[in-house]
Amino acid sequence: MDFSNSFGVLRRRKGLTSVLLLLTLAGAAAVAVLLPWTYKASATETLLNSEQSSAALGGGNPYLSFDAAMVEMANVLTLKLTDPQNTLALEQQGDTASFQAAVLAENAQTEEPFIQISVSGSSKAAVAQTLQGVSASLNNLLTQLQTGVPVKSRASLDTIAEDSAPARSTSAKLKPLVGVLGVGLALTFLIPQAVDGAATRRRRSRAVAPSLDDQPMSHDARQGTEPDQFRPDHAAATRSENFQRQWADHQIEENFPAPHASPTRQGGRGQAYPEYGVSGPDGNRYSETEWRR
Repeated sequence: MDFSNSFGVLRRRKGLTSVLLLLTLAGAAAVAVLLPWTYKASATETLLNSEQSSAALGGGNPYLSFDAAMVEMANVLTLKLTDPQNTLALEQQGDTASFQAAVLAENAQTEEPFIQISVSGSSKAAVAQTLQGVSASLNNLLTQLQTGVPVKSRASLDTIAEDSAPARSTSAKLKPLVGVLGVGLALTFLIPQAVDGAATRRRRSRAVAPSLDDQPMSHDARQGTEPDQFRPDHAAATRSENFQRQWADHQIEENFPAPHASPTRQGGRGQAYPEYGVSGPDGNRYSETEWRR
């Protein structure tokens, strides 16, 4: 691409370029002002084995007694936490920010039962309140699942990482802003090129093939008659007819020579062919008589 030519087009179409650039900047400013900031907070909970299982598997240390059953239990807790019924209950108690919960262990044979809770929203206070409410709801769900189980055999939850102070997320606003600027600048560059190219093609077509309206009108067109080249040439037709008639007479004379002639009704003369024995009007015998006009 010839960038010098492209920037020359932008200079020639500076009015259109300026309008498109102003619209791009206005759109970016609207996104920056109208799109709210997003705040995020998170916490990571781990499911610990019971005292009885910890003594048997890890010498009494719950962090050394993780097993596949703990990962399965963490998945059950996550499903109950994100259930629509539980989510509605959280909203009714004021936890209105959006949240997600996921088990970080995908392989039950080698990974630990870590549950990560992520909360996001446009209000810093709502994000902080929702994080506390979701963590409390997770503990309540674990207690409900272990109803009737002896205390020594119950699992528990422990917070191993928490970012409870909501932080502003710049990416949530920066990505739409960059998108609007990118699309707007691309259109600001491409639209003047297209307009200028279309105008150039129109000028070239007018120069190569002028319109019929610009051509002078002929005398026949002004008079409403046919042009001379379309009129029938009667003199030429007559000459052609005479030539064909003379050529036919010449062929007859060559093929049937006449020793003598006889008068015709129109005062002409006939050609006699006595070898055929046909009687003519003068008493002689002819084979055929061709009368000339």
